[in-house]
Amino acid sequence: MQHVIDIHVTPHDLASIRFAYSPMMEIAFSLFACDADGIMPHQRWLEESKRALHNIDLPYIKAVIPPKRYLADFVTPTPLRPTLDLQDDFDAIRATPPDVIRKNIQLIIDIHGHTPERQQFLMYPLETLECLLDEIRLYWDRALAHHWNRIVAKLDDDIMLHTRHMGLHGTGSMLNQLTSNIRFEAMTLHIDKDRAPHPDEKTECGLDGQGLVLVPNVFRSPNGSSWQVVPEFAPMVIYGAFGGGLWYHADLPDPERDLVLTLGEGRARVLLGLRTPANTSELARMLNMTAGATSQHLKRLGEAGLVRARRQGYFVYYMLTERGQKLLDVFAG
Repeated sequence: MQHVIDIHVTPHDLASIRFAYSPMMEIAFSLFACDADGIMPHQRWLEESKRALHNIDLPYIKAVIPPKRYLADFVTPTPLRPTLDLQDDFDAIRATPPDVIRKNIQLIIDIHGHTPERQQFLMYPLETLECLLDEIRLYWDRALAHHWNRIVAKLDDDIMLHTRHMGLHGTGSMLNQLTSNIRFEAMTLHIDKDRAPHPDEKTECGLDGQGLVLVPNVFRSPNGSSWQVVPEFAPMVIYGAFGGGLWYHADLPDPERDLVLTLGEGRARVLLGLRTPANTSELARMLNMTAGATSQHLKRLGEAGLVRARRQGYFVYYMLTERGQKLLDVFAG
């Protein structure tokens, strides 16, 4: 049976829509992915993470992020901008008032039942929070930290795709192509869900001029979305990033030996990376280079007439010139 959540928006809400992401969002939904059944787009990462976490128990994480349905809102505070550092998320989580922590935990208990860790949260919310953050740091370091640059590249690509669509076709059109279970019509965002709402979950609400944060996520199903519209945090909708299932397979460019001998490995990798136009930060993340080194390589390639720059808004994007593309074709042939 299909259930629908209706989120009513105002013109100010539409004008205030923005995109953001954070490490905690990826952590939370990657944990859902770990509990998913069957083959999934992240199967290779899942096998890797299970090896990295072998014989490690994470009872506090399991207490606040159960396999299904509701997860504690305070674990995923709404990001108001693209957040790159997990410590920024930790600071936001630590700022959660104790009564909000208890409220979230009590709802989890109502749905999933008591555990010693959940009881500990009710009695000592701030002290228990530190136990949770220690586990999250361990999980992050072993399962996701070394993949973060690739994940960010996919999230940035998704945001560029949707902001371009919004600029060309309008906000309503962008919302309607965000994911298959979201429909926008008559100033209402309709979100289809395949499960009944939990007892405290509203099936109809308004944003009341607060705006809306759209959060792409590589671990969220591309055909679904999640939402968080509660008084304690800014409203947000989490959706599957376009092409998110491919982030693990996005191998670094592997230059041909002759191209490396001609240009040097760094410049060869930068040239290959520009088969899709990118700015310096995006290219540095993709290639696991420092921004300074990437900038130097771009300067030399530009002087050789192999790449050119073009400003778009606040950003400068680099792309291959005809000469640069011909050079790659020669070595590829």
